[in-house]
Amino acid sequence: MIKADADLLASQEDENYLRIADQSGNIIALPFEEKKSLAVAMALHEKGRSALKRNQVSLAITLFHEADSKFK
Repeated sequence: MIKADADLLASQEDENYLRIADQSGNIIALPFEEKKSLAVAMALHEKGRSALKRNQVSLAITLFHEADSKFK
């Protein structure tokens, strides 16, 4: 369910929906599929961190693993 929600959010094809910038604030041009993968991985990672804070270690590990596989 969490992965499906992250996929839905990341599937926005609007250029202004998600902009990724470097440390200087310069926009990094990424292809849509890479941008989508990165957004899903970031969302899953954040959910994993949240689960870890609630001591839900097995859920956190699962989310971290999915985030890692989505990012590759």
